[in-house]
Order: sequence, then structure tokens, then C-alpha cells
Amino acid sequence: MSAPLPHAPLPHAVSLRPPHPSWVIEGAPKDGHQDVLPLTYFTMTTGWLLIHAGRTDSRRHRKAVTPDMARGGIVGAVRVVACVPSEAEASRMARRGYTRGIGGRTALPETWEAAWRSPWWAGPFGLLVRDPVPLPFEPCRGRLGVFDPELSAEATTRVRAALAEALAARGLDGSPPVPAPDPVLTAATAAVTEAMTAAMHRQHAASTAPEGPQHNGETA
Repeated sequence: MSAPLPHAPLPHAVSLRPPHPSWVIEGAPKDGHQDVLPLTYFTMTTGWLLIHAGRTDSRRHRKAVTPDMARGGIVGAVRVVACVPSEAEASRMARRGYTRGIGGRTALPETWEAAWRSPWWAGPFGLLVRDPVPLPFEPCRGRLGVFDPELSAEATTRVRAALAEALAARGLDGSPPVPAPDPVLTAATAAVTEAMTAAMHRQHAASTAPEGPQHNGETA
């Protein structure tokens, strides 16, 4: 396995409010490593993603924040397996015809299962992540959602080199992992898959239907 070279493109980043960066990289006292990052939108992001610690603490988990938790910079990286929609969002996307993204490499049924079973699942979307890697703290301004970190040339070089070294030490490479298939799919996953398949069939039927007289749907 090969780690990213120091001159490879810098991964995107996502900013999380403390204590979540620590829970993602180091693990939480009760539930272990946070393996799902909640999102309110769908993204095709996969591969390595930098974890940025925001300056504002989480209101919901404020009591879990400790003084030693970093703020305002990059603290580590994770590998994104997929962006997983909730059952309701997947069905809605299928009805709208967005079958290519959620039916392709970024949201296989097995990854839905892994994300939905996680104690960290909150929906409506979530990034299923693996292989948390701590990195030396690098000050950086954060932004909402997945973003390109604004770093100086020197800081960019440091982050690239640190990530390459960390991955090489762990025998990790930069390619997205292939999730192991679940032996049994739940009824929820089956329903989502069925909705996606039906939407694809409707799209195909509409694209191949012969042209004919048009009407406004009103009866005489």
C-alpha cells in the first residue's frame, strides 16, 4: 500500500464543533470513535478528509468539552467511505431521479446499513468514515460544510507531509475502502433499493416512449 506523496493534492476538510473532532480522531468515552459525521446535504466526497476543529463548542455536548481540546485548526484526517442518506432522503432522491449518485459507488446498501446502525447516526445524511489519523495541529480558518482549507504554502506542505507520514506508518493508502457486504439486508434497505430501481425503470420508460398527441390531463 502507498501513502499520498507530500506533493499530492491536499484533501478537503470538514469543520466540527468540539468535542466532535476529538471523538472522531481519538474516540469518545462511551461510544468509541465517532464514525458518522452528520450532514444536512448530499455530497459525492470520498477518500481522505481533513478534520477541522471549530472555535465554537457544541451546545448539545458542551459538558463533554475539556480545556485541552484543540480549536481553530486541523487536527486529523479520516477516510470517507460514503455519504449515506436516511431512508426518507434516499427514497426522495430516487423519486426525483437522482439515482446515479446514491446508487453508485458512494452509497451501496452495505454502507447504508453500517451508517444507520452506528450510535452516531443522526441524519438526514451522514459521512461514514474509517481509519482516523491524528495530525499535528495546524491553525486554519474553518467554514461550513466540506471546504478547501485556506493554508499558506508552508502550512500546506506540512499537512501533506504529516498525512503521508501518518498513513505510511499505519500501512494505509489513499484509496477508499471497499465495505464488507452484510449477510442480511434490513427491510429498510430493501425498500430504498426497490424505490431506486422503480425510479430508474420509470426514467427509462419515459426516455424510450414514442411521441404522441399532448394533452393537459383534463377530461372532456
